[in-house]
Amino acid sequence: MTPAPASPHVAVDLVMADGWLRVSVADDGRGFDTGGDHRRGGLLHMEDRVRSFGGSLDVASAPGQGTRVVATFPVPAPVAPVEAPAV
Repeated sequence: MTPAPASPHVAVDLVMADGWLRVSVADDGRGFDTGGDHRRGGLLHMEDRVRSFGGSLDVASAPGQGTRVVATFPVPAPVAPVEAPAV
């Protein structure tokens, strides 16, 4: 197995809106065919971890076209601090 060459360009994007956090990582590397069993190893573990937080993972790639991985997580509403009773 030959390791993939490093991608010259990688973009990371974090967006929080409407109660959701979207984390996107895209590169212009060699890509891969998503029609096969690509959810193994690292991608499978990423998907399991994202789901454990109530999120979803989307992987888009094609040979020669790079890869884009987007994880979307729900962001819990802030909880108001509880004041300690006066002593």
